[in-house]
Amino acid sequence: MLYPDMLDDVKHLGLNLYGAMLWNPDIEYKINKQFVKKFKQNSGQSPNLYALQGYEAGLMFRELLHPLKKRHWDIVKEKLQNTNIEGPRGVKNFCSKRGFLTPDIDIVKTRTDSSGIYNTVIAIGKKMNSNVTTTLLQEEIDSGWVNPYLCI
Repeated sequence: MLYPDMLDDVKHLGLNLYGAMLWNPDIEYKINKQFVKKFKQNSGQSPNLYALQGYEAGLMFRELLHPLKKRHWDIVKEKLQNTNIEGPRGVKNFCSKRGFLTPDIDIVKTRTDSSGIYNTVIAIGKKMNSNVTTTLLQEEIDSGWVNPYLCI
């Protein structure tokens, strides 16, 4: 994964890299633009991938708050399995049992020099659909986590 906050300290090395970006803060998507603007206003810095993921988790938690407070565990489980949230990357969910809703990703060529970091999108990555291979991968991993892109 190639992100400006990770490359800033080494940009002077004149790197040429290929990688994947799970999120691009420059996407012209209304919710994304609002998130980036509010994050900068509140923190004084640009959001990174981890800030985005925390925000998405917060959107899900907002859906769970009421049943959590009332200790309605069956409702919490049902919501975790069936709720979709709309965040800066589009619609996503958090339950792999019925298949992840995942955004497309940018495959980028990144060039750095002492004056900046320059990304060129060279392809759009799509998640792998569920099939025998992805099912086996998920079943063999103790956590159940699987990278649906199997990308660089």
